[in-house]
Amino acid sequence: MKENFEKLTLEVVKSWKVDRTPDSYIDRLLQINSFEIEKELALEKGNYKESKRFQSPQLWYGLGDQLLQTPYGELIEAFGQLESEKIKSIIDIGCGYGRVGIIASVFFPESKFLGYELEPKRVQEARRIGEKLKIKNYEIQEANVLSSNFELPLSEVYFIYDFSEPRHIRMILDKLKRYYETSDFFIIARGKGVRSLVQYKYPIFINAFRPYHSENFSIYSSFKDVENFSG
Repeated sequence: MKENFEKLTLEVVKSWKVDRTPDSYIDRLLQINSFEIEKELALEKGNYKESKRFQSPQLWYGLGDQLLQTPYGELIEAFGQLESEKIKSIIDIGCGYGRVGIIASVFFPESKFLGYELEPKRVQEARRIGEKLKIKNYEIQEANVLSSNFELPLSEVYFIYDFSEPRHIRMILDKLKRYYETSDFFIIARGKGVRSLVQYKYPIFINAFRPYHSENFSIYSSFKDVENFSG
């Protein structure tokens, strides 16, 4: 793999998965400073397991930049499953440094990406990277998705991971449940917690249309089967 590239293309991105390129290497290639920022946040805020003063189930200070984020290979696989879909909008709940938006922009260059993140330094870095890579229709908002006045917009794809406690994740799933009957969308659920909640508490997402299951994520749909579907 070349150390530099002129443009982030689908060929380049797919080669990362084929070559099993380490995520930390890709971050350096894209000049994402997540390692330095997370190290700084851990020193400033304290470890999420130990510090009570700054602890938040949404922020995960001290977890480490790679554990905090979804691996590039999983994102490439997930969006590869939806590649033939004409996706126009994607929302990421807890977007960190914008990885979802970066990979989505290559698979769906005309789509609009909206990422929500609570930690200001991550927001700032994600915005910087979006500008550096010249990603179109790429927006990062600093927001608390658990706030009582937070309104989740309609979208064609929702990316959700285990960003917080089950009761918090259910707040987002409850909003999506209300959209189920009237909107066509996919949910990419990454992590044991959110997948377990969907399986046992939200059968509406799995009874009508077959989902796609990978080792660490699942794709659910409100309007079509996803199982064995690949673009």
